Amino acid sequence: MDLNRLLRFLIIIAQQFPIKGNSDLVVKEGDTFILQMKVDVPAKEDIVVTITPGAGEADLYENLPSTLTISAGELSVDSDPVTMLTDGYPFGDTKLTLTFATDSEHHPLLAEKMEITKQDIDTPLGSELEDERYVYTSPDEPFYSEKNAKAFKTWWGDKKALAMKAGTPHPNEALAAEGWKFVNSMEFHAINGQCRTAKNANGVCPVLGFGAQNTAMVQKYMAVNNDRYTDVTDEGYLKMWAVKEKINATGGGAGQKDYGFSACFSGKFNMNQGYAPQHTWIGVGTRIETRARIRGNKNGFNAAIWLQGNTQSQASDPYSAWPRYGEIDVMENPVGNITGQNNAHQTVHMGNQATGTYKNPTTQNAISKMDQWNIYWVEIVDDHTIKMGINGKTTKVITSADLGSASGEWPFNLEKNPLGFHYLLTLGAPSAWGLGYNDIPPVGWDSGFASISYEASKTSQESPRMEIDWIRFYSNDNYSKPAGINLHNPNAHTYY
Repeated sequence: MDLNRLLRFLIIIAQQFPIKGNSDLVVKEGDTFILQMKVDVPAKEDIVVTITPGAGEADLYENLPSTLTISAGELSVDSDPVTMLTDGYPFGDTKLTLTFATDSEHHPLLAEKMEITKQDIDTPLGSELEDERYVYTSPDEPFYSEKNAKAFKTWWGDKKALAMKAGTPHPNEALAAEGWKFVNSMEFHAINGQCRTAKNANGVCPVLGFGAQNTAMVQKYMAVNNDRYTDVTDEGYLKMWAVKEKINATGGGAGQKDYGFSACFSGKFNMNQGYAPQHTWIGVGTRIETRARIRGNKNGFNAAIWLQGNTQSQASDPYSAWPRYGEIDVMENPVGNITGQNNAHQTVHMGNQATGTYKNPTTQNAISKMDQWNIYWVEIVDDHTIKMGINGKTTKVITSADLGSASGEWPFNLEKNPLGFHYLLTLGAPSAWGLGYNDIPPVGWDSGFASISYEASKTSQESPRMEIDWIRFYSNDNYSKPAGINLHNPNAHTYY
């Protein structure tokens, strides 16, 4: 059978009706979506398809069509906007079904059913560790700025969003009471030239505001190419993934690798070298929140959100060596035969290995669904205190006292890191930690994704990937960017 003639149904995003996470067919109560029916070759005839909701489900929609028709010679048809109605009750997420039927002789259906998850907005709060609503009542509500309001609303429409500007108190009352105020945000709106590049020759819209973390360590087995393996999706999130294919490493990693993937950094301030991008200074008095989910066949990966001190780039400084310049692992998810699928590790690395003062206070948190959105956060509260947490729970507090008699080694202050810290997103594979090897990765560690082609990897649910909805920066009264530090990125303050 000619697959090009098969009819396909999609829930799609029209510019004025975006739905976050729509590629997973999840529709929140009150959200509006559009059904699209398409074929890959012009229709040989008028194709009429009937649409039937599941038993007792018809009243859950407003404006759901009973039929859609692709006219002869056309490739697709879109429905009018359909609304998932709110019910006002905490029934939890519900699986709904749409059934399709057609008498078309030339264009049979690829699938006769579509399952949609109706996301409940009335579900009671869960545990502080696993419910992101302890941080934001509506975590998927985007921020936008006056500067990009017009472009944002063209994309987002009249759906709920929050206008933010520097100095605005945190929307969470408790966090606002602690003194946290908005600094900047990367929201990954589908706005070309501000939050992403236009679609490139690889068929993706690479992320703006990040450099490639193409160091020799990161590229030991995989080559970094953010123009190929990052995509700011039409739904409005950053997607980072890996593919098994021959590709040349760049930067600090030489030679051809068997895998390609993405690795990002921002905020590498160096007064002697013009590192970019540099859109937000990170230092004492900073709170960073990252809304992320880790998906696909991630065996052998260690997806991570982390910070490192910028003193490392000053070769003449004794704190240019790891771990003396400081590292904060806000979230690591090592997966393999040694570790589980849903463990979020949070660790601080500090001290001097040469003198035996190295310390790595850590916490391990079992999250039942790391493949769903969670908010991972860190606060460099003051000169001697770091807090980390997940969603509404503070999971770890580290102070200079954790270094004991070597407390003078504490690197998380302006004295040791006058250039502040930089922020990283990496996929970390193959992970020796997760797979439990010392030198050579075990044969077959990549079996979950090795056969997925590059084109298929963009949409395959099996592709190992990390997805970021937004990154938000806040400051308290201890925040003071030193003189001589300049925000060189021309796109600064256009992300939200």
